[in-house]
Amino acid sequence: MTCPDCGSNEKNLASDGVYCKKCGLELDELVTLKDRGKTLSVVQIPKLIWKASSKHELFALKLGLKHKKLHPLWEQRLGFTVDYLKPEHKQKALQLINLAFDKHKPELILAKKKLDTNWQEINNKFFFEIENLMNFKWPNYDIDVFLSLCAKYGFHNSSKNYIILQYSLEKIGNYVIAHELFHIIYRSYVNRFFKEKFTPIDDKMLKIIAVFVLLDYLNCFSEMKFSMDIFQDEYKQIATRLLEIWKQKTSFKEFMINSYKSLGHNKKWVSY
Repeated sequence: MTCPDCGSNEKNLASDGVYCKKCGLELDELVTLKDRGKTLSVVQIPKLIWKASSKHELFALKLGLKHKKLHPLWEQRLGFTVDYLKPEHKQKALQLINLAFDKHKPELILAKKKLDTNWQEINNKFFFEIENLMNFKWPNYDIDVFLSLCAKYGFHNSSKNYIILQYSLEKIGNYVIAHELFHIIYRSYVNRFFKEKFTPIDDKMLKIIAVFVLLDYLNCFSEMKFSMDIFQDEYKQIATRLLEIWKQKTSFKEFMINSYKSLGHNKKWVSY
């Protein structure tokens, strides 16, 4: 990492943090942990950039209509209703969304402060522990979080490294953020380390593994507890099979390879 103060690329690793070797500035974007043999593991922590965008709200509305994942008050919040968005209605919808954002601006500002304050309590732990569990770096160090008036919980866009989050989430806000962020790194992991790219079985596995990682491994969401009852019926059978492999894992790589085998899904690990 380049020091933002003096531009030096040299750094000193200390027990209490990472410092620029030239000017001594503490580089608090880096988190250190010394628990893997005698090596010091260093992770650059991604930064969440909170935003509001009519373009991304339109995307959230389309996804919400398609997957039936819209907030119960979405029509009241956006100020209009629609069952299907035709291409010719796009500009009108964007105009109405902009008006809705202006109307709810004070709420959005307050929500951003609350969500960010709550997230900072687990920020370093989340990014560091996920990266070290998977032995895989986050694909981006700036992740946009678009606040939404209409989303029920959240959406992610792995290829673009951003998430969309319902602005009025409070108690489960951290969990929803973490869940959507995990989608990003998990998809990148599968596409990087397996010859066969992301498929529908990966999508099912993702929804299950996210719960294992966030609620069993991380254990930093006081509002949520790990339970097999979390899974819908269509996922329970797979979740039960994967849970046994999860408990016996020695590494995330081993867990992933054995999970595919257990499900009869032939995927080849590539080490290049």
